[in-house]
Amino acid sequence: MKKKLLLTAGITTIIMWAIDFVAGKFYLYWTVRWLDNVTHFLGGLSVGFLIIWFISLFKKTSWTQKEIIIWTVVGVMLVGFSWEVFEYVLNIAGPSAGETYTLDTTMDLLSDFIGSLVAGYWIIKNILEKYV
Repeated sequence: MKKKLLLTAGITTIIMWAIDFVAGKFYLYWTVRWLDNVTHFLGGLSVGFLIIWFISLFKKTSWTQKEIIIWTVVGVMLVGFSWEVFEYVLNIAGPSAGETYTLDTTMDLLSDFIGSLVAGYWIIKNILEKYV
């Protein structure tokens, strides 16, 4: 279970970094408005997988579906909120034309949240049910 989780997290992280690299190199975040949502979704997905993998290193009992969803959502939202504070403090990612920081941050956190739910659901359907 742990190896499959780590592999899945690694694959989604590499995909996210590749998209981010290409988007940054070719200024796509400023021309393709929805691309930021895709990278935040993939970030939520990756972090969700990594959180469950990390906790499973120390957790000695089996997982419940509720625990997986709670840990992925809470963990991803903590990381996502921290990232938004980091962006704001360093002024590294201002909102696109016509957006405000509030709208940009809300959309980023919503994308993170959806990614966390998909990660939790994927873990339940593809890993938890096969190893319980």
